[in-house]
Amino acid sequence: MELAYLAELRDTELVLREVDGDTTAYGGVRPGFTLAREYSWCHEMAAGEAPQLVPDADGLPQAAGHPFVKVTGIRAYAGVPVRRRDGSLYGSLCCLSRQPQPQLDDRDLRYLDVLARMAGSRLDAAEGALVRRREEAEAAAGQALLAALNARENYTAAHSEAVLELALEVAAELGVGGEDATSVGQVALLHDIGKVGVPDAILQKPGGLTGPEWDVMREHPAIGAQIVGAIGSLSHLAAAVRAEHERWDGRGYPDGLAGDDVPLASRICFVCDAWHAMTSDRPYRRALTAGEARAEIERHAGTQFCPTTVAALMRVLDRDGAAAERADDAITAESPLPRVRPDRPLEAELRALITVSSAVAGAHRFEEVLDAVGEQACKVLRAAGVSISRWEPEHDRMRTLSNAGELNPGEERRPQEETWALTELDRVLVERGEPYVIALDDAALPEEERAFLERIGRGSALAAPIRFGDRVWGLLEAYSPAGAPPFTPSHVRFAEALCAQVATAIGRAELFSRLESLAYQDPLTRLPNRRALDERLEDAVARGLATGRELALLFCDLDGLKDVNDRSGHDAGDRALQAAGRALFEAAEAFPGSFTSRLGGDEFCVLMEGYGAESARALARDAAQRLAAAPGGALTFSCGVACLDDEHRRSADLFRAADAAQYAAKRVGGGKLFVAEPGIPTPAIPVPEPWSRRRFRDAGPHEREALVRFLLELLDGDLDGAGELARLEAVTGAFAEAFDAARWAISRRRPGAPEVETVLGSERRDRYDADAPDVRFSVEDETYALADYPLTAEVLERGGGFAIEEADQNADAGERELLAEWGFTAVTAAAALAPDGTAWLIELFSDARTHALPTALPELRLLAGEAVGRGRAPGYAAVTSRANVSKTST
Repeated sequence: MELAYLAELRDTELVLREVDGDTTAYGGVRPGFTLAREYSWCHEMAAGEAPQLVPDADGLPQAAGHPFVKVTGIRAYAGVPVRRRDGSLYGSLCCLSRQPQPQLDDRDLRYLDVLARMAGSRLDAAEGALVRRREEAEAAAGQALLAALNARENYTAAHSEAVLELALEVAAELGVGGEDATSVGQVALLHDIGKVGVPDAILQKPGGLTGPEWDVMREHPAIGAQIVGAIGSLSHLAAAVRAEHERWDGRGYPDGLAGDDVPLASRICFVCDAWHAMTSDRPYRRALTAGEARAEIERHAGTQFCPTTVAALMRVLDRDGAAAERADDAITAESPLPRVRPDRPLEAELRALITVSSAVAGAHRFEEVLDAVGEQACKVLRAAGVSISRWEPEHDRMRTLSNAGELNPGEERRPQEETWALTELDRVLVERGEPYVIALDDAALPEEERAFLERIGRGSALAAPIRFGDRVWGLLEAYSPAGAPPFTPSHVRFAEALCAQVATAIGRAELFSRLESLAYQDPLTRLPNRRALDERLEDAVARGLATGRELALLFCDLDGLKDVNDRSGHDAGDRALQAAGRALFEAAEAFPGSFTSRLGGDEFCVLMEGYGAESARALARDAAQRLAAAPGGALTFSCGVACLDDEHRRSADLFRAADAAQYAAKRVGGGKLFVAEPGIPTPAIPVPEPWSRRRFRDAGPHEREALVRFLLELLDGDLDGAGELARLEAVTGAFAEAFDAARWAISRRRPGAPEVETVLGSERRDRYDADAPDVRFSVEDETYALADYPLTAEVLERGGGFAIEEADQNADAGERELLAEWGFTAVTAAAALAPDGTAWLIELFSDARTHALPTALPELRLLAGEAVGRGRAPGYAAVTSRANVSKTST
């Protein structure tokens, strides 16, 4: 015969375990080679459905027509079943030849049978040793689990061992013995193991938990069941670990089981768990006395606790008073479990599960969990690469979220746009939730899958579904290196345990505002939202104050969005918002570390750590150019900037200042940028001649005279020698404060210039809060042609002032319409001519809260002239609001 082999016969396949002979002639088969059952003659032979001896297949119709013979060309076969000592079938011992072997007879079969019995005995011994090693490894894995949990919360490990001792006594009192008693002890030891998936902030919180924190804490039985279920010989405990917090009356968690539907081991551990917890000191409360704890448990018998187990516990406590004190004493006896051996494969799997569970508990982003899963899967499966993808049923495709291990050309760790169509195997996976393993040496491998493995240079692939709720959410794929042993069902089991951890992370994310992409991302523009900005801004301000680095906050409002919606519909408005978001995001890339977000509506924000106002201006200009060039018509931004300085030291200060500057920029017609700056504080009025907003509510000549005297003293004193702009700001600010102006602006016309530029302004941002501070801002690129505003041109040429009221029917209709649009009731303006020919213009805007401001025009004109020095004009001419002219300057 040419080839001899020992094969394991499984339900669906034949697996070669030992091979001898001319393997080259048979395609280089080696241990690990698999053959589907439908091609296997050995399965039929072992079942008594095919002969054990075939001297010449051509002479036996059953053999001649068998797929195995057709594919391999076998002409002669001799085989016998291999059974274990207990009679169960292991596999077959066979010999093959491609030439007829007419000399074969029963003596050859008897010889093979002797060899088969010897092989069975050796298998029994080997499997027995394997079982012992597995039990030892699983015990060590259990110890590793407890060690991991103990590292996070010292109370829990000692608590579990105390519950173990008490639970075993209660189980004995109930007549539970043998393996059932062992199960009770194992459940008691592992009942809190799921807490490795609970964040430290919750697990170690010194006070009571909030509602959302309890929701997270209540996940730990399900997490524990997932971990325990992944340990082969302990998997039968998963249901009891999961049910350890179910109540007798059905009001427990996570499944609401009631009565006898709750496993007995769970009921025993639940009441013992409660006893020890109540009689132990915790950070947030003192321990109850044994009598108090006993009364509490008896009071809840029949509702929270099983009455039978409560009665058994009381008998144990009555019989052995030391049991009541056991809760207060640390367990110091050496653990009977063997020491941890991290080199064992099963323990490596358990350590990986612990790592992933901890990542699920502590991760702030879902991507961090995917990274941990990919890393641990590569390590334990010895995979060349691991990918995690999400199924998009609406597009009938998979979207890859994470790649780990060795990346193929074109792959990224966190790809932005990596999608792929489902294969037939993938479709079975998502529709039925069935994992699969494929390998290049599988004769039945579909050609599509074979070509894919060859193209990426991998030997085998494993795919396991990630189930969330009642559907498949996505899948985990692992790929072995070319030439490495293919993946096995044990690898599938571990991959499924990892998928369960991913599902837990999905559930955790959805518990806190569905998924992080929804909690922190604007769904229309895909930019971070206001919540994300708030969290980032607080940290950025703290870093800026600690390091002294610059920090700028740029607010941008998309101009004319309402017009776009009204004219072209809300779809067009959405496209405009998306274009605005893209323009800002792309412009911000020139300033590394900048954070672009959408605040809501038509407002956006860019947080710029390490940059000041000039950088913010540059970014705004770049974004404006990109937005103007976007398809769908020219669009503009109104922008406001605030920087971290002595006046704006809190995130709320920055936010308010940038918002106010942007709001002021938008008022002047859009496409402008204002910068909030530290203002010159108006000194307090001396006590002998106090003045206030209330005093000027019906201001008369004497009150205005006091204001004039105060400002003259200021200009002649502290501001003597100061620049014209600083002196003008003092005058304007004092009048705005005294009369409660809604907004003020200072503009300048240079000698001979045909236009006026606004250089400084301030706005009472919250116009319904009398105590809200004003926000001062500088202005850039805010100019207007004097030819369009003859009234302004007139007063700037020869000095003077004017007052226009929105309610004055004789005033210019355009002026009144502009005041109504801005929400102001009047504007009061005064011009002053400087010796060098520069003309300055002060404007104060009134609203319903402003007091009698137009009546103060004479004083405002005089003080404006005093602030800049008398110019060449011999006097000041008054221009009243009844002049039928148009004037807009801000």
